[in-house]
Amino acid sequence: IYGAPPLRLATLAYDATALAAVLSRSEGGADFSTRALTAANGFDGIDGIFRLDESGLAERGLSVLQMERNRVRVLSPALQIFPGN
Repeated sequence: IYGAPPLRLATLAYDATALAAVLSRSEGGADFSTRALTAANGFDGIDGIFRLDESGLAERGLSVLQMERNRVRVLSPALQIFPGN
């Protein structure tokens, strides 16, 4: 829309908006409690799964990539679920 790719921070705004939408549709009505925001399963984001800890910091299940001359190699794939869930 603006003639250039979005800034890297744009995905954070998308994730925050999607999280608010998911929690607003909680069974029994909107639930923005600490318990809901820090769900151990986390949430799906545009860059993969993420969850918030009690302090509000985000933990993300991102891939680890190795950049090579003509390709990108995946050293560790992105998490599909957080360990223990």
